[in-house]
Amino acid sequence: MTRWNLTFIILLILPASAFSQKIVSVGLFTGLTAPFTLDQGIENDPRYQYRYLVKYAPIGFNFEIDYDAFGLIASPSYIKNGQNFNVLNSVGGQIGIRKINMQYIDMPIGFKLHVIDLSFFKVSFIAAAGVQYLISGEETISHNAGKMRFPLAVYPILPDDYSIEYDGVEVPKVNDYQMLSSSDFNKIQFTGALGFRSDWEVTELLKISFDLRANYSFLEPRTTTYLTKVDNHETLYDISGDRKEVFVYFTIGASRTFDLENSKKGKGKRRGDKAYQFKSKRKPPKN
Repeated sequence: MTRWNLTFIILLILPASAFSQKIVSVGLFTGLTAPFTLDQGIENDPRYQYRYLVKYAPIGFNFEIDYDAFGLIASPSYIKNGQNFNVLNSVGGQIGIRKINMQYIDMPIGFKLHVIDLSFFKVSFIAAAGVQYLISGEETISHNAGKMRFPLAVYPILPDDYSIEYDGVEVPKVNDYQMLSSSDFNKIQFTGALGFRSDWEVTELLKISFDLRANYSFLEPRTTTYLTKVDNHETLYDISGDRKEVFVYFTIGASRTFDLENSKKGKGKRRGDKAYQFKSKRKPPKN
C-alpha cells in the first residue's frame, strides 16, 4: 500500500518541475456506481438473467494539479462492485436472486485534458489507470422452491433434497447460499477508465466537481483455485466462463483550491513594495 501511495505522489509532483503550476485542489467526493459483471458462464446458463442496479459508493478524496491546458488527478476511494442476477426456473419464471458483492479500495491516477477552460467553469476529458485492493467479497444465491435446469455434469453432487426429474431438478427453498467468500477473490485488481469531469468555481477558494467515468477491470476477479473447482464441476450453481467487471460511477465533490501561481506573484509584489519604500539613512551633503 505504501509503495503505491509513494508512486502516486511522485507521478503528481514530477510535472511541476517542467510546468508552472496554476491551481492545486484538495477535496472530498461521494456518488453512485452502476456495476456490470461480464461473465460468460452466467450468459450461457439458463438459470440466470441480468438484473441492473445502482450502489451507493464511491466515497473518497481527490488531489488535483491543473495547468493551462491539462491536469492530473489522484482520487483514492472506497467502492462497491458486482452485479445481481435473477434466478429463473425451468420455464423462465423468476424465483430468486444471485448477488455479487465486492468492496475495494480504489486508487486511480488520471490525466485531464481541458476541453472547455473558462475562468469559472471547466470541462475535462479524463483517462485514468489504477489499482484496487479487495476489502471483502461474497457471492450468494437465494431462491424459492421450484424446478431448475442444472448441468448434467453436476448431477452427482446434488444434495439429497434436490430431486432429478425428466425436465429438470426439483429444488427446495434456499436462503443466502454462499457460492464464494472473500478467499475466492483475488486481492489485487488493475483498472482503466475513460470519462469527463466538470469543475464549477463557486468562490475563489471553493469549487464543485461532477465526475462521470466508465471503468474496466483487466484481471479475472476470482482465484485460480475456485476456477479449477468450476472447471471440475464441483460447484452447484456455477459453470465455466471468463469474468470481467465493469462499473460506471458518477460522483459529486467539493474541493479547496490554491492558486499557487498568483500567490507567488503576490509575494514578489510585497517584497518590491517594501524595497521601494525603504529610505536611506545617509545625511544629505552640506552646501
